[in-house]
Amino acid sequence: MKGLDAEYFYRPAEYTVLRDERKIKKTSLEEYIKKINPNFRYWLITPDVISAIQSFSNSIVLGNGKVEFEQNEIIVTIGNERYAYDLEEYNPITYIHTDVYEDPYAHFSVPVPSEEIEAAIFGSDLELQVRAWNTLYANPIELIDIINRVLSKITITEENEMMVSVFTSHFYKLGILKEAVIEKFQSLID
Repeated sequence: MKGLDAEYFYRPAEYTVLRDERKIKKTSLEEYIKKINPNFRYWLITPDVISAIQSFSNSIVLGNGKVEFEQNEIIVTIGNERYAYDLEEYNPITYIHTDVYEDPYAHFSVPVPSEEIEAAIFGSDLELQVRAWNTLYANPIELIDIINRVLSKITITEENEMMVSVFTSHFYKLGILKEAVIEKFQSLID
């Protein structure tokens, strides 16, 4: 293993976002290329080929071959070898990788200002709700009053029971919950 040299490849963060939103098949290569970071290096990685991408001008330009689109196929040619992939089965964006890891969920860690946390938690913007809960989780000592106020007001539903259980247990273990909040969530605290 001493002589082992490894390279890591990742899908761009935009790929994960599209996958989570179930939009990969609906996204064109041109749209995708506009959204990925132009400063990163990219590789085309298919079941048969790993090749550095030189540029995305006029489709995909490889360093040691070419990519062509014909009818319902993507054709990758490297030297004398030619590989065809069905565009109905595979969107070409699934073959694009980079050597730079981007956290596709980093935006969920952006803290919500303390004066906006309560409104965010009880609002309808799900991303803002997640950010608000993550802010509470990351700063429990500084936000004790807000935590206890939010938990005293929140109503348990089927949709939020697991999440409230996780957060309540975390805050309970830290010893920051008021007695009334502990009593309210006793069944959820492990």
